[in-house]
Amino acid sequence: MRDHNRDQGPSWRRSWGWLAALCALSLPLVAATCNQGPTDDLGDALGDKEHGLGAEGVVKPGDVIAAPVVCEGGQVSPDTIHCCWPGQRWEAEGCLGAPQCPGGLLPHEAECLEIDGDDASLARACDEGVKAACQLRLDTLTGRCEGGELASCEALGGLYAEVERPWADPARALELFERACLGGLVEPCVAALGLIGAGEVARERAMAEVACKGRVEQGCVRLLGAIAARCAEGKDCDFKAARPLLDRFAASRPELVAQHLQTLCVGWVAIEGSLEGDHPCAALTAFALTPRSPWPEALPPVEELLSVACAGVIAPPDEYPEMADPAACVHLGERLEASAADAQTLGRAANLFRRTCALDIPQACTRLGVLYKDGRGATRNEQRAVRLFQQSCDGGVWEACAHLAWMMERGLGIRKDPEGAGDLYERACGANEPVACHYLGLSLLPTQERRALKLLKKACEAGHKPSCGKH
Repeated sequence: MRDHNRDQGPSWRRSWGWLAALCALSLPLVAATCNQGPTDDLGDALGDKEHGLGAEGVVKPGDVIAAPVVCEGGQVSPDTIHCCWPGQRWEAEGCLGAPQCPGGLLPHEAECLEIDGDDASLARACDEGVKAACQLRLDTLTGRCEGGELASCEALGGLYAEVERPWADPARALELFERACLGGLVEPCVAALGLIGAGEVARERAMAEVACKGRVEQGCVRLLGAIAARCAEGKDCDFKAARPLLDRFAASRPELVAQHLQTLCVGWVAIEGSLEGDHPCAALTAFALTPRSPWPEALPPVEELLSVACAGVIAPPDEYPEMADPAACVHLGERLEASAADAQTLGRAANLFRRTCALDIPQACTRLGVLYKDGRGATRNEQRAVRLFQQSCDGGVWEACAHLAWMMERGLGIRKDPEGAGDLYERACGANEPVACHYLGLSLLPTQERRALKLLKKACEAGHKPSCGKH
């Protein structure tokens, strides 16, 4: 920036042209200084430096009157002696009044400044407090933005987003960022997402999609959140669009995935989405069963996630009104059964198995049969247990076959048949069912100890804890 007042120098120095004319006339008053050029002694030679008058400041006969001052850089003389900017007046303390700056110059306080018209220079001058530069920048960027220059829309949005500025307008900033974002620029999408209000899910999703495609992680996070929020509103559950985002953050941000999967599952059930194939509740089940060691503190317990996936509602009651993902209900029942905390917990497990067995899920029928066999969570009923084991064994569940053989070996709820039981044990253990190997090992201990111990070891190594320590 150039301050033209400061560039001018003393008024008599700007009038060197008329001194040269006096020298040409060889006037005695100036003859002594004609060879010195415009130095400070010249003022003494003329009397008053500023006014070109005699030493007393009064015009007398014989005094030389200085020619009118010649102003440069667009300044004018309000009194033929001093230089000020148009619109100003001269008083003892200097040029006063608001300047009317010539073209190319910008007013700042009582001065006119020369500032380059590029955006960086205007921004710098604006930051230094030159209000006219701020206004010129706003006007310039507005014109360029309206002409389709998206980068100018982004820059203009940044100006309106500066809350400490007098022209701050967050709503206008959001509008400009959105225009630049939907035009394909990534950074204004991020800025817009920081300004958008709650409830504007459709706008949020549109801008988050651009940011996510531009590989901005926060954009992908916001996109996933917008999809989940829209699903929660019951308007649209776009699980197909959410799926790759859920997979993307499953390892790095499991708590985020757990939150949105629950929302999507509940919303999916609310809009009566298809519960066949891949759907949010089934995805929540798979997510909950993914091994994690240690289990992240920020992540809800497995049982809580399975409970939502099973019922399709957050914090479901003990008697689930419906089943969103029957597989989740089976896994939840198994965990409740394994915990064996109290009769009420076992009763919940039995209820889950009963309802899922009614859907012809063999694993559920097997677990329900075990509860009937042992009288845990349900009244002991050996005949019913046998029927359930037979049903599941026929469905290819080798654990059910092992339990059925155990009942046959003892004649509980079915005709006693030790040989048939042995054959069934052998088949199931050969299929690597640890429960069958355990039962077979126990049955052979009295007569074939070496083989029995090997079978028990095999069952233990397969994860059947009751077999461990018996070999």
